Amino acid sequence: FLTTPYVELRLLSVQRHRLTVEATRFKNRLQGVLDLAWPEFLGHFSSLHKRPPLAILERWPLPAEFAAAAPQTVGRHIKAAPRGHISRERVSALRQSARDTIALTQATPERRMEITQLLARWALVREQLVQVEARIVGLVAPLFTLLGREISGRDLILLAGGLFLIWKSTGEIHHSLEGVE
Repeated sequence: FLTTPYVELRLLSVQRHRLTVEATRFKNRLQGVLDLAWPEFLGHFSSLHKRPPLAILERWPLPAEFAAAAPQTVGRHIKAAPRGHISRERVSALRQSARDTIALTQATPERRMEITQLLARWALVREQLVQVEARIVGLVAPLFTLLGREISGRDLILLAGGLFLIWKSTGEIHHSLEGVE
């Protein structure tokens, strides 16, 4: 009965690691595409993980599209995003950089599609990561109460691991003492 939570935790941690690697791969690939399509974009934000830069890229993946958008539309779109707040000065600076960009202008429909697809895939991986982490947290939730103490799946795994280490070390000590005689 102790192996099921352990196996589940192990599988979830491996899945979490793989999803984290995949999310990093998508973020790095998106940064590489942005270096070609809109090199100045990343300089305006501390991280691509935040909602405002993602909201801008989802709506206006290319600098020409963002530069052509009305400032009021940009402001409303950013405010509609969760935790979306960018000052008017930053929006103006971003619009100016979109107008003056040194980006490559060839194959813009393909770049637009690539940015859109990367954003969608990265969002899917981030959502899967949230689900896996929620399941891991579920293993920490109490399964039952024993002598007034709540016992979780994690506690059972730690107990099983501790008992195994005691058994293993006791066997090694016993084996080393038998060799002394």
